[in-house]
Amino acid sequence: MSRILSTLWLSSFFTIAAFLLLMPAARSQLTSPMVSPGLSDVPERGETLKWIPIARVDPALETEIKLTNRTREPLEFLITTHTDFRTLQPGETVKLLNTELPMFLNVNAKRSVPLAYSVKVEGKRRIVVDVAFSSSSQNDTTLNVDTTGAIYLY
Repeated sequence: MSRILSTLWLSSFFTIAAFLLLMPAARSQLTSPMVSPGLSDVPERGETLKWIPIARVDPALETEIKLTNRTREPLEFLITTHTDFRTLQPGETVKLLNTELPMFLNVNAKRSVPLAYSVKVEGKRRIVVDVAFSSSSQNDTTLNVDTTGAIYLY
């Protein structure tokens, strides 16, 4: 009996581990220099994975973020290490200026519901972010602008 339970536990562990390792991230894009796009999402052993930014801004310029709440509920937001949490009311838009990169913008619903960020760049310095409820299990929580001006969502 204990051998059967051990076998079941071990097979369950490997099934879950394989699922988690092979499941693609919700909105992340990874590339590998050795694998052609569309052929495989799993890199070969020893390869380096590289994130592909969703957009870019000029890191030499002050970054402006136009954040709009497209939900029917208040959202909390902050630029980590620069501001405390603030509230963005439904339909409200706020403009944030940031002079220091890297920058992390976090937006969260006050209740546990998934959010989706829609991001576009205007010019070389303005990032327009519309936040809405996610229609899938995807939940964006952070917009990151790294020191090179590359923009990532996770």
